[in-house]
Amino acid sequence: MSTMQRLPFWQRLLVTLLAMLASSFIISIIWRSVLSFDMPPYLGGAVGGLVALPLWALLKRIRPKEPKDTDPDVPVEK
Repeated sequence: MSTMQRLPFWQRLLVTLLAMLASSFIISIIWRSVLSFDMPPYLGGAVGGLVALPLWALLKRIRPKEPKDTDPDVPVEK
């Protein structure tokens, strides 16, 4: 049985925070261009939070690639 590790906590947190900030920023730009006034800050936070929840769950399932430490041309020693 191989032990597969999840992404480290700090990587999941960093990706989630960046996605929250980016989604909130993009939605506020769209809001301002469509409605001609600034989006309320609590709404931007809600959008960021709604993006963060499924992303966090997805990142918990993603596993980093395992390095290939065997060369097919080199025989395996036992």
